Amino acid sequence: MGRSFLLTTHRCKHVQFLWFYFASQREASAKEFLDTFTSIAFDPHKPKPVQITSAAYVGSFLARGLAIPTRVVQASIVAISEYLLDYIRVHAHHQERFSPDVHRHVGFYALSQTLLYALCFLFPYLDEDFLVRLELDQIVRSSLNPLMVTLPTVRDEFVRLSEYFGVLNCADVVHRNRRL
Repeated sequence: MGRSFLLTTHRCKHVQFLWFYFASQREASAKEFLDTFTSIAFDPHKPKPVQITSAAYVGSFLARGLAIPTRVVQASIVAISEYLLDYIRVHAHHQERFSPDVHRHVGFYALSQTLLYALCFLFPYLDEDFLVRLELDQIVRSSLNPLMVTLPTVRDEFVRLSEYFGVLNCADVVHRNRRL
């Protein structure tokens, strides 16, 4: 009950940082925090605002949790990537080409932004083999078109950094989206 209440409380930003602080003190706590909020974000039966907020907490925690062990961060990033790839496999063929249906796929878009946001902070710390495993190209080039829905600041930074680190060149997707 407490989690759902806090996740939907407007302007409740200080609690987030307390959760982050306490969750980052021990590896088990960090893993539990990430597992709990990731599973909430993955659950299509949860209210959309709860899914979105859970995804945002995961992204913020991954991006700012410098004390979180690399294996815990990587496990969460892989879980999100695998969820997105599975979602694409199931839903992309129902999607009109490159025209996002945000209401229908809100969980997908929230988690896409979470992944891209976290990677903006984590690129320098992740090796190429790990990044290849995420299949980012499949995610950003899918017909669900997450780059069209992602916040412009996150999208632009992700595009810039992914190209800089040689992970992915997706500027063409952004240019195509501008024409749509």
